[in-house]
Amino acid sequence: MRAHDEAMTVCRRTASPSILACLLLVLALAALGGCTGSGGTSPDSRPLRTDVEWQLVSIEHSGRPPVTVADPSRYTVRFGSDGSVAARVDCNRCGGRYRVDGSALTVNPALACTRAACPLPALGDQFTAALTSVGSYIQRESELELVYAGGTLRFRAAL
Repeated sequence: MRAHDEAMTVCRRTASPSILACLLLVLALAALGGCTGSGGTSPDSRPLRTDVEWQLVSIEHSGRPPVTVADPSRYTVRFGSDGSVAARVDCNRCGGRYRVDGSALTVNPALACTRAACPLPALGDQFTAALTSVGSYIQRESELELVYAGGTLRFRAAL
């Protein structure tokens, strides 16, 4: 609003202000006012794509080598446009709710999951713990990074 007031003051002080020029100046400043850079995803990121199955490629823990997922189709996540989240966690299925606010992403920690005994080795506990502690995301064309306090979950879009 301050930029708008300054623009109007400049227009009033001009000896013979052009109403069109002043109007254009005010509109340009108003348009730039929405470009503060706060909120939203990072510059190379896009809004969260919903109704896409994302397959887990790796779990990257801070300060440790990444864990590459041998079969990404066994660890998936899908964010619904209605705020629902569905995950495949090895031989189990989970469901719950999520929320996006700019680049912040929160998955409700109360995911409802089946409890089948999956064959070892399994990444199920690591995956669900990381998924329910996600704080932000970075979305690219066919990649999704979910960032949590202990590292990053890296996904690719299923074909």
